[in-house]
Amino acid sequence: MSLDSKPRQRLSQAGLLFAASTFSLLAMAGDLAIRSELESSHSVADIAQYGFRNEATLSQHGLANVSMIAQQGVMNTAISVQQGSGNSAYILQDGTLNEANILQQGQGHDALIAQQGISQSALIQQTGLGGGAMLLQQGSSQVPVSIIQHARGRMQVQVIQQ
Repeated sequence: MSLDSKPRQRLSQAGLLFAASTFSLLAMAGDLAIRSELESSHSVADIAQYGFRNEATLSQHGLANVSMIAQQGVMNTAISVQQGSGNSAYILQDGTLNEANILQQGQGHDALIAQQGISQSALIQQTGLGGGAMLLQQGSSQVPVSIIQHARGRMQVQVIQQ
């Protein structure tokens, strides 16, 4: 089964993003680092965690939201909730007990979940107009995976398990 160039390009970008996140997490000293930049119509938030017991929650409302949660450790859990337009959410996990959720409502939203570990579970749920979702899993326990989209317009979905 061959992939056309756009999904292949998105896959390689996701792989590079996952690798960069994993290597940058190794250099972090603390368990939790939070950065947030707010402008009138743009919100960027990321959470990077390195440690044994990871948990993260992120919520954004407005236009052009971007969120990123990167976790490396043993007990990973992540949730990202976005409402508005032009949303992008990324959850990157490398560990043992992974679980990730992305819930988006609005228009023009994109989501990516990349997991590497043993007990993955993932959910991307999108409601609105247009967008896409990509889910990458590598490990041994790769069930369940859910992508639920309630939308008008063109939606793209890609799920890759290895």
